[in-house]
Amino acid sequence: MIKKTAAAAFCLTFAVSAHALTLDEAVNKALANNHEITEYRYLTEQKENQVGTARSPFLPQLDATYGYQRSNEDNKYGLDKNQASSADVTVGYNLFRGGADTLNLRAAKSSLEAQKFMEESIKSDVVLDVKKAFFNILQAKKDVEAAKESVALLESQLKDAQLNYEVGISPKNEVLRVEAELASQRQALLQAQSTENTAVFELERLVNENIPADETYQDFAVPANQEMNSLSLFDSLKANRSELKYVRELVKAQNYTADATRRGGLPSVSVSASYNSYGDDAKPADRETSYDDEVIFGASATWSIFDGNARRSTAAAEKAYAMSLKHQELKTTAQMKYQLENALEQYSLATGSLTVAEKEVESAEENYRITENQYKQRVATATDLLDARVMLTRARNNYNKALYDIYKAMAEIERVVEQKVF
Repeated sequence: MIKKTAAAAFCLTFAVSAHALTLDEAVNKALANNHEITEYRYLTEQKENQVGTARSPFLPQLDATYGYQRSNEDNKYGLDKNQASSADVTVGYNLFRGGADTLNLRAAKSSLEAQKFMEESIKSDVVLDVKKAFFNILQAKKDVEAAKESVALLESQLKDAQLNYEVGISPKNEVLRVEAELASQRQALLQAQSTENTAVFELERLVNENIPADETYQDFAVPANQEMNSLSLFDSLKANRSELKYVRELVKAQNYTADATRRGGLPSVSVSASYNSYGDDAKPADRETSYDDEVIFGASATWSIFDGNARRSTAAAEKAYAMSLKHQELKTTAQMKYQLENALEQYSLATGSLTVAEKEVESAEENYRITENQYKQRVATATDLLDARVMLTRARNNYNKALYDIYKAMAEIERVVEQKVF
């Protein structure tokens, strides 16, 4: 009976209908709909526009103006003219600003790259959270099935205990003991179902979408055990991790900004050309009192001789901040090394626990079968059967936990090194 019940629960849990939600589908939904990812996507767009702003000094500046005046007095030439208008178009171009424009553009581009890496980091975090939520749902469903199986076994045992009491074979306290254990297990079933609901709520939050109550989920078989090379994985971490790339780009941006600040004291040379047209009425043309239009060419050079050491102090502050970011990278690398070691340890623990749990389930199933037969033959007591049932439920839950702990550890490892490992 116990093997048939277990097999039925196993098939029910692992069944994947045509409409079952897969892990990849859940991840794709989160990448498309998650609010945090959308937030950082707009922050990246902001940086892209800031690069456009930093590129603008390399383009000519074009301005146009129009002016109109009307007076209650005629003009000084004695003509019956009390109106005046003018229009001009000016083109300006900066020839040289000490190279600051180039450095500012590089700083903006590095800031953009840093933001892109941060966006990738957020995406990776969301993907990890989705995987964990998905595996929590699968584990919760297995725990619910184990709890239902336990309730079914206790209900069957209660019927036997009541029948034995009615015919005078067993005392009343055996019935009461089974009733109490059945009530306790029904409470455990409610708790398991609540845990499942909570796991579904978490996945809904991440994918920003309601999940049908009757949704089924893709399940996974026991993964093959894989040897992990911590040194190789740590090298991958340093090369791939978005947070480290983010800080490196910020260091570049800060150094570019500091250099641009220092060069702000070099001469700035600009040229311009303007066309001006004048009129005696609202139309800026055909002025009678003087020339109608003019073309003006100009050039200017400015040089800040002394600014009270403001640029030097600002550049020094920016360089100091760049050094602080460099040490932030070193600190982050050390923290991530710990994350990797912890993830590898969790993977090793989970794989070892699953091996033990497989043997535990096998022994618990056989023990329950033997104890149940002995109970029916009045060789074992109701307490013995209850203990065997508790052992079986605990073994199944331990197996479920170990199985999905492996998948969670695998997801953690791939997140830490930010590449496909399994």
